Amino acid sequence: NMPFIDLETNLPASKFSEDFLKKLCSTTAATLGKPEDRMSLVVKPDLPMLVAGSSAPCMLVSVSAVAVTDTAEKNKEHSAKIFQFLTHELGIGEDRSVGNHRPGIPKSDSCTAHSRLRVRAVVVRGQSCGIKQTNMGLEMYLDLFSQPCRSVYIFARKNNIPFDFKKISLLKGEQYGKDFGQINVLRKVPAIRDGDFCLAESIAIMMYLAEKYLTPDHWYPAELQKRARVNEYLSWQHNVLRTYGSKVFWLKFMIPKIMKIEVPKEKMDAALEDLDGSLKLLEEKFLQDRPFIAGNKISLADLVAIVEVMQPVGAGLDVFEGRPKLRAWKERVRAAIGAELFDEAHQGILEIADIGQHVDASQLEIFKPKVLRLFL
Repeated sequence: NMPFIDLETNLPASKFSEDFLKKLCSTTAATLGKPEDRMSLVVKPDLPMLVAGSSAPCMLVSVSAVAVTDTAEKNKEHSAKIFQFLTHELGIGEDRSVGNHRPGIPKSDSCTAHSRLRVRAVVVRGQSCGIKQTNMGLEMYLDLFSQPCRSVYIFARKNNIPFDFKKISLLKGEQYGKDFGQINVLRKVPAIRDGDFCLAESIAIMMYLAEKYLTPDHWYPAELQKRARVNEYLSWQHNVLRTYGSKVFWLKFMIPKIMKIEVPKEKMDAALEDLDGSLKLLEEKFLQDRPFIAGNKISLADLVAIVEVMQPVGAGLDVFEGRPKLRAWKERVRAAIGAELFDEAHQGILEIADIGQHVDASQLEIFKPKVLRLFL
């Protein structure tokens, strides 16, 4: 009953690192709804192979599992997810791939269906990094200086969702470019393109990914009251913690350090007071005595909250000082996400002081009227 992956290819063995193998197992296990620790994988590299009359780099992947590939619709769904992983990791083009589903052989004395999913794919050369219509998989348009972008990035990475990272530099104004306007007319990140489907707004994106990729229930619980608790926080945070955390970040760092504009003390004091009040509400109203906002496990609410809490930290404000409850929650969230992924996602914002020394302040002139109107 052990799920099995057989990968045959003319690619060299050096292409298949241990990290790649673990990611492939994890992605396939999540796709099939099987335990990751039961997966088996064999890679046969450096084989003489010919596909569609060409010996260009190619691979043949067979996935076998009990009672999960017994209909054409399931086969289509499973192969799409596995193909998205291969697209992201190896640059496999959909226009150069062929899928074939073969009925399997039932186990003896058992009516459980056992099928084999076969995906044949040819690796294509790297595409231009410019934004243009392709047949690739999920694309994410992100800037990790942005709190909502970090939440989407962490969610996708934590759940082994394959995607193509498209960097959109907010400080350079790339969100106003003509090509990005075709992805999101709102001119905001994050945004995604999944085939012909484009979607904006971080919470909408994460809910979409949670449903499409059937992520673990704790992220967006099916149980009515737990889901309501998540929705309650997500509905509240927009105009409170998100607003005040961003305001402190701009008033404490971006406006005085990058734009070289003096911030009146009363403005800074008022912003800090507002942020303090929102952090108290996070602790007293939303966390209370629970490990996480919705209960004993991390959810989208915690993920959205932590990226906002970390934003003023990047400006040099220790929001955890004198707040042991908030600090303990932050450490639980970091552990649940994974310390390495958490630190990677926040590296840019926590190093903004160093990065800011190389920012051309003239690039921010286009934002100056809006920034001053919002924060001063």
